[in-house]
Amino acid sequence: MTTTPEVDALRRRYEGWPTEDLLRVVHAVGDFRPEAVQVAREILAARNVPVDGATAEVVIAEVAEESAAAKRRHQGVGGWLLLFCVGLTVIGPLVTLGSLTMSYNESSQYFDQFPGLLLITVIDTLLSLGLMAFSIYAGTGLWSIRPGAVHIAKRFLLCVLGYCAVAALLPFMAGLPSEAHEAMTAQIAKNMFRAVIYVAVWYSYLNRSKRVSATYHL
Repeated sequence: MTTTPEVDALRRRYEGWPTEDLLRVVHAVGDFRPEAVQVAREILAARNVPVDGATAEVVIAEVAEESAAAKRRHQGVGGWLLLFCVGLTVIGPLVTLGSLTMSYNESSQYFDQFPGLLLITVIDTLLSLGLMAFSIYAGTGLWSIRPGAVHIAKRFLLCVLGYCAVAALLPFMAGLPSEAHEAMTAQIAKNMFRAVIYVAVWYSYLNRSKRVSATYHL
């Protein structure tokens, strides 16, 4: 077949198509240009898929059933998706409550000496509790396979980054002595690094997971 820019574009487009869709292109000549049919035939031949006669109809049915079976295997809240849901609804909130309690116990002894520290602690507590509530909401949405749950979970992950950015600035507004800034900077850097890794891993998972795609019909 003569190679032209148009044919090359068709080839690049069809290479990612499922086998059953390519078979439908081949057997619906009246609806597709000859170049499209030929490109589909070439790709199917490379996949060792028959394209002529009744056999092709059988292959279409078999491939479609295999595709449906694969989707059924990946459907449901399990595997890494289940771990993410547990993290959002149980582990994350418990860690937040424990961290807030420890932080308050450590900071409260300095409230009289540094009045701004009390205000910063209150603001951070409110932000943390709000983020915790959002985490539980996003997790229960995923767990119950609620429409739009994946989009909400992605928004939560972005909010995690937003919270970390704000939390990184708050300690420097508490009026603490400059000697404390170096220690705070090191801890803030660690927290930011962990947050970026957490968000990057789970955001990528939500975008790429076959289970997420099959379960939430993305």
